[in-house]
Amino acid sequence: MVRAGVVKHPEDWPFGGYRYILTPPKGYRLTNNKKLMDLMNIKEFDRLRETYRNWVDSAIMRGEIKRQLQWTKSISVGDKVYVEKVKDQMGYKAIGRKVVENGDSFVLRGPQVSYQSISETAVSLQSEDNTIYWQNAL
Repeated sequence: MVRAGVVKHPEDWPFGGYRYILTPPKGYRLTNNKKLMDLMNIKEFDRLRETYRNWVDSAIMRGEIKRQLQWTKSISVGDKVYVEKVKDQMGYKAIGRKVVENGDSFVLRGPQVSYQSISETAVSLQSEDNTIYWQNAL
């Protein structure tokens, strides 16, 4: 919501992951902070909070709030073994999806299909008898 200009800082948006990392609720958790700490080799929760807060603040100050496609257009991001495991766990839902190298990591992506090509196909499958023109519908 920072990119969209709704809030100036992620802490101002109550529904995002930022708050879940800094002040996780006691019950349901959106993020696995223990796993984050393990991956970042951080032993104390307060250190994770400080590191994450500094990382986000620094990115905002540098103006680096653009969309990062590896996170927003991928089903999974990680090393090759992890991403292939996610793909295997998806079963039939993984058909047509590919594990792609992306710099120093791998991503699982689905086929890219535009809405236009879907609508054109749907229209071409309809017969002329199934068409109602706006000027005739009134």
